[in-house]
Amino acid sequence: MTQNLGLEVPITEAEPDGTPRVTGSAKVVAVWNTRTHEELRFLGWNVPNALKKKHKDPAYPEWVGKPLFSLKKTGERVLGTYKCLLNPSQLWRAEYERQGFPACPASHLASEEQVRLHMRSKHKSEWARLEDDRKERERQEDRDLARKQIEAMAAIADRNGHSEAALAPRNRGGRPRKNQAAEMQSSPE
Repeated sequence: MTQNLGLEVPITEAEPDGTPRVTGSAKVVAVWNTRTHEELRFLGWNVPNALKKKHKDPAYPEWVGKPLFSLKKTGERVLGTYKCLLNPSQLWRAEYERQGFPACPASHLASEEQVRLHMRSKHKSEWARLEDDRKERERQEDRDLARKQIEAMAAIADRNGHSEAALAPRNRGGRPRKNQAAEMQSSPE
């Protein structure tokens, strides 16, 4: 069965408080988000409910309480420039194909945070795999750094002529412990 998505303009009237009221039975009606200027389509019977909605997002306090949708275009929508990590145009797409990750056409995300949220909600298993790989790389980098620090400290100690016993932990007084002092005296150097 095919669905008729032809846009029929509803007959509107105003409520006493100025809120528009749809009185016709339109099949699909275009409404615009007043903040993002995004065009959305609602079934005609749902338009009155949509027009009653108000902005609630505390991230945009200047919009809270204002109408969420309008029957008229409210401005030009500005699209983002960030792409999904699984977008076919990304440089690392070949590696993701080897791992069996699907391609995603999303290419107008607003920020890096939106990319992260998109990945977490739309590509859950792929995002989990990428996060595991990132954490493993970080652990390996930490291990490599710790190994280099230990090697550098050992090289400095050898250069200064310190033995391993001299680098051992000392008691609070700064002197070697009694058993360490006896070991140091008895060991031939």
